[in-house]
Amino acid sequence: MRLRTPAAAAATPLLMESLEWGSRVLRSSSSDLASLANMSQELSGPHAPYMLIVYVLVEKIKSGELKPGDRVPSVTELVETYSVSHSTARRALAKLKDMGMTDTVPGYATFVRFPDQDGPS
Repeated sequence: MRLRTPAAAAATPLLMESLEWGSRVLRSSSSDLASLANMSQELSGPHAPYMLIVYVLVEKIKSGELKPGDRVPSVTELVETYSVSHSTARRALAKLKDMGMTDTVPGYATFVRFPDQDGPS
């Protein structure tokens, strides 16, 4: 016979609750699993938090509020303004760079990109 310590006795109900939750997840219906798949798509789709930030910044660039050469808000500023994680803010800035809207000077700042010039005009 094993003696149960107070810590083990307290942990047992938590363990049982975890096991019960796990078995409910395994028994979930296909509609529950489909809703999880949809949630996954929403996090990477057009309404993902980073895409909403991208949309706002692109609109500011198009409207002229942010002009070529202007500094784009930093990761920290985006985190504070939009109440998102650092990774979400970094992802938004990376997407703007991928779209050709900004240029980044590593360790310094991100700037609105100047339009490409084909030659002297």
